[in-house]
Amino acid sequence: MAPVMREGLHITVQGVGFTDEVTDRDVERIRNAATVRLARRTPFEIQIGPPTVDEETIGLPVTDPAALHVLRDDLQGAIADVWGSDHVPERGDRFQPHLTMAYSTGVASISDIDSTLIDAGLREIVVSDIVVSVSLIDLNRDNRQYEWREIAKVPLGT
Repeated sequence: MAPVMREGLHITVQGVGFTDEVTDRDVERIRNAATVRLARRTPFEIQIGPPTVDEETIGLPVTDPAALHVLRDDLQGAIADVWGSDHVPERGDRFQPHLTMAYSTGVASISDIDSTLIDAGLREIVVSDIVVSVSLIDLNRDNRQYEWREIAKVPLGT
């Protein structure tokens, strides 16, 4: 398993498209539309955890994702404002917000990894935080790991 570095921790809410398929102008227009929509929202608390293990990751699921579903709806609405509702990516996808802590780098037993979490006292971890903004990012996996840079930060409730 390869841990996600602190600066790479994130919860993906909504994708827009590949960077070679989305113009800077459209990104700006989507950011502006998202700013209007997210101004109606207020910061909220989320809890994540305890850790889950699957074939690809160790992750912390969001325990009550309802507020993130609302944010996703707002972001999809912002994209629809720019491209039309028929061109919103990921519409209808099963959205299960989570924070990935580590990615698989090979073959390992899920039960062995789970046992390691238990032995390290990490199996019952739950973390709370306040969501105050949404970052629009440029995400890639060019170096065998997810890397991203922030393009814009859109605050909740302005």
